[in-house]
Amino acid sequence: MVVFDVCAPAGLVLERLADFENYPAMIPVVRKATVHFSHVADDGTLTAHCSYRISRFYLSVAIVHSVSREEGLVRFDLDPTVSAMMLKEVTGFWYVEALESDGSEGRSRVWLRVDLCAANWLPHWLIDYASERALTRATAWLKPNVEELWPLG
Repeated sequence: MVVFDVCAPAGLVLERLADFENYPAMIPVVRKATVHFSHVADDGTLTAHCSYRISRFYLSVAIVHSVSREEGLVRFDLDPTVSAMMLKEVTGFWYVEALESDGSEGRSRVWLRVDLCAANWLPHWLIDYASERALTRATAWLKPNVEELWPLG
């Protein structure tokens, strides 16, 4: 889990987190993004089935996102309908909390929680190496991306 503050309102942060097809322009490790299907339920929850090519190795991962703007949540899980060679499980969420109540207008606190389980055949040194860098790489893009769009940041 990682928690950090950004100088941008929660709505803008959620908008960027839910802009799945533009992840390659925002997130350096994402090389390609495809939204295969998306649907907005009656309660306003957006569900999107996406596939990504990540890292310099162009690894493929299929994710189902669930976005509840009302709750400030963007959930993600491995797509169970697509086989994953390197990952057995990925689940997590982004939670965006507005900080206006403490007088910090246009500021948000962002929480990222990720649980994953890699395939048994992957070498432990590779898993350790990737996990040491994963949370930093997963979050480093968001702060500058939203703060450059927020003029009061």
